[in-house]
Amino acid sequence: MASQNPMQVSELILKKECEESWKQVNRNQAVLLSQPRHGPVGDSQNALAAISQMKARCLQGEIDAVKAKKVKVLPNDPVILESLLKEDLERNVSQLEECLSVVEGRRRELEDDLARQKELLSQHQDMNRALESRLREAEEGGNTSRPNEDSQIKILKRKQKKAGEIQTVLLKQIGDFVGNHFPLPNASKGRQAGQINYISLLEIIELLMNKGMDGDTDPYVSIHEAFWPPYIELLLRCDIASRHPQDASRIRLVPLHL
Repeated sequence: MASQNPMQVSELILKKECEESWKQVNRNQAVLLSQPRHGPVGDSQNALAAISQMKARCLQGEIDAVKAKKVKVLPNDPVILESLLKEDLERNVSQLEECLSVVEGRRRELEDDLARQKELLSQHQDMNRALESRLREAEEGGNTSRPNEDSQIKILKRKQKKAGEIQTVLLKQIGDFVGNHFPLPNASKGRQAGQINYISLLEIIELLMNKGMDGDTDPYVSIHEAFWPPYIELLLRCDIASRHPQDASRIRLVPLHL
């Protein structure tokens, strides 16, 4: 037996136990049959048949329950039992190690995210202190800084005008790029009767930008039939837009500056 596989040894032991149980069942049945019978022979045979059918149903129910639960019968041999328990323990340890690896990876991600948030907080605090300092200087300066303020306003107006010109050029370039590389469906064939009048990709981006910059607390835009689905998929795949966590029919512009 020492040269045999532990599973084979377990099967042999279980087989012997089953044979002993079957012999005991036969002996019990023989004892029952040897008992004196009361009543007509036909009634006794019918009763035995009914009892046998009931036993068969009970056994079948137990078999179905065992199959459903997938219960493993453990052998009585302590060596084989120890081997099986060791395998089960090693499998559980391996699963727990995998789970631990996932948890540690998630912890590292959270630590990195926390470090980034702390850095952003420090930058915002520095900016806040600088703005407060400039505000105090402006309040202390009073009317003496009026000429300087006028010159600064003129400089800002010139910068604003130049920024507006640059924005116009960039919007035109973006419009040409989007129109050439991401045209609307059947744009060259013209709009047919019953066809949905989709809006361009540039118009969708402008809607998202305006919604995010108008100061509203809700930066999400509802998707309607004028939005061509491939445009929405493109914005989502490129991380330009993101869906609402609770309403997939609404999207917003991703805050790329954060």
